[in-house]
Amino acid sequence: SYTIGAIVGGVFGILYVLLAGMKEVSWLNMINAVFMYAALIIALIAMFVCLPGNGWDDVATNLTNNGQGWMLDIFGNNLNSDGIVGLADCESIKTLNVSDNPGIEDLDISAFDLQLEILNVNNTGVGDDDIDFTRLWSINEINITGTNITKVDARNCECITALTCRDMPLEYLLLPVCDSNLQIDCTNTGITELDVTGCTGLYQLNCSNNPIRELDFTNCPWIQFVIVNDCELETLDLTGCER
Repeated sequence: SYTIGAIVGGVFGILYVLLAGMKEVSWLNMINAVFMYAALIIALIAMFVCLPGNGWDDVATNLTNNGQGWMLDIFGNNLNSDGIVGLADCESIKTLNVSDNPGIEDLDISAFDLQLEILNVNNTGVGDDDIDFTRLWSINEINITGTNITKVDARNCECITALTCRDMPLEYLLLPVCDSNLQIDCTNTGITELDVTGCTGLYQLNCSNNPIRELDFTNCPWIQFVIVNDCELETLDLTGCER
């Protein structure tokens, strides 16, 4: 049995160290390495020659039928040559970080978006059709900086604490009604309006380098940091910022 084999192996291992001198140990290690690599080569040959059925063809078919065909790729990842990440069978993912992969142009997170807590697609080719923000009910952190996303409707993201969307051509950014310590960085996105009146827990906002003309923080008593460099502000209401 496995138990007896483990015990016998452990006893031999202890005796091997206790009874042998350093010189003998070095020779035994060399002999052991020879046997180990010889056994590995024999095992590999057996796997290629003696697999049942149609051999590796059956293995490839099984992986493909289970949505894991990407495992046959020599690079060993989900990204295929078309820039598509296959995550259709990954229903338990709560953290997804694929940042700094500009070749990713198609990302399907519909299998787990309702339970996703952290999403980072920074510097990828992801666009509006890839992420449905209205389904990110459990999300805590979002980083979509440098992507091709132009519309962000985060009104259902009531658990969010950090939203980073820098250096991207946003048409609009809709924020949730939340009382959490929310940090937002939407620097250099081109947005002209930003309504933060429902974000009572807003803690930090950086919306520099945007043609925003008006910001109203009267309903944001917890705001601590407001960074609005290089904007076109005409009205900045901070009367509600008691802290």
